[in-house]
Amino acid sequence: PPASEAEHERAHGLAVRTRRAAGPLPAAAFAARAARTLRSHGLVILPGLLDPAVADGLAADALADFEACRAALVEHRGVDLMDPGAPHVETYRELAMREDLRCDLRGTPRLKGEDGAARRRALRNNGALREICRLASEAPRTAARRGNFGLWNFDLGGPDAPKRALDAGPVGAVVSLPGAAEQALHADAPHLFDDRVLPPHYLNVFLYGGAAAADPAAGQTAFVPVWNATTGLGGPDQT
Repeated sequence: PPASEAEHERAHGLAVRTRRAAGPLPAAAFAARAARTLRSHGLVILPGLLDPAVADGLAADALADFEACRAALVEHRGVDLMDPGAPHVETYRELAMREDLRCDLRGTPRLKGEDGAARRRALRNNGALREICRLASEAPRTAARRGNFGLWNFDLGGPDAPKRALDAGPVGAVVSLPGAAEQALHADAPHLFDDRVLPPHYLNVFLYGGAAAADPAAGQTAFVPVWNATTGLGGPDQT
């Protein structure tokens, strides 16, 4: 929930409707507007795009995997992630510490196993999400494209061939435990160039962390729209 009325108004301007009373809207009805919002502000809010059960299920998978990782570290390393005064925790393939009481999960059993495969497909293969990302990341074609001879390499098919389908990465999770400090303002990846704003080459999709995350005390991730520290220009960060 927005922290103030002003924040509510700003968030409302970044939201694109994906449903109506009768059910979901077709992607063609909102994808172009969502992509324009993403390109202009660096983020777009898509309320109702996914069935809440998908997000709730993915959140439950992540929390169950976190608890399994925590128990394994207690048993095998004598370290409890719930203790902010615990000795330094190494970074593992499945779990990477950001700071005390906050970690990333990736490639854990429930986030890659067969039991949650349908939930992950519902997110990674969502046609509307893929179309929004495609529209947002494509640069306008110009007459100079025919001189882009590199498009004949790597089976790209030449300047008249359609773009390859976007690659969707695996589902991961950020887990913040009670008592965790606020995250510092940060970007997820560097800009390709410092002197211009280009179409995004990397996009993150954030889901709310299950029903418990509706409580502001849970500590949601905050986003800063239309802010580019390297150039001072409006428009999206390249991540």
